[in-house]
Amino acid sequence: MEPVVRPPIPLDGQAMGDIHVESWNWAYSGILPDEVLDGRDPDELGERWVRRIQDDPAPHRVAELNGQVVGIMSVGAYRDPDEDSPSGELWMINLRPRVFGTGIADLLHDEGIRMLRDLGHQQAALWVIDQNMRAIRFYQRQGWRPDGVTKIEEFDELDIRERRFVRDL
Repeated sequence: MEPVVRPPIPLDGQAMGDIHVESWNWAYSGILPDEVLDGRDPDELGERWVRRIQDDPAPHRVAELNGQVVGIMSVGAYRDPDEDSPSGELWMINLRPRVFGTGIADLLHDEGIRMLRDLGHQQAALWVIDQNMRAIRFYQRQGWRPDGVTKIEEFDELDIRERRFVRDL
């Protein structure tokens, strides 16, 4: 069966919380301390996803494979605008690790680009933790390029360097 990308419904919230945690645990093992990763609660994140979907499902999508939600994606306006920033942002793509390499990330990415264009954005940005080489390679294959802008994000009192990537839409 082919994967389907669709808007989420509140019943997807728990799966989205699970994916959020699974994806982070896989991607950031060895980058973020175990206590940071162990502190992420899939039930709490699932409840947050339910509230987000109830408030406004428009910026989010899920990928479903064989009746199960296996990926999530969110887009919108750039969250920290300044005069030099793009107007749109790919906020996140997270997958269950078992579907890495299946093309589902490509489907979610393409839908995110389409959504950003439909919102009227001509350029978008995304942020990647410096050591997340798998994500960096994926986004570079999709046409994203680092623009030299970095920031420090704090995760449980740990400073993590992130790089901004940009792309014309």
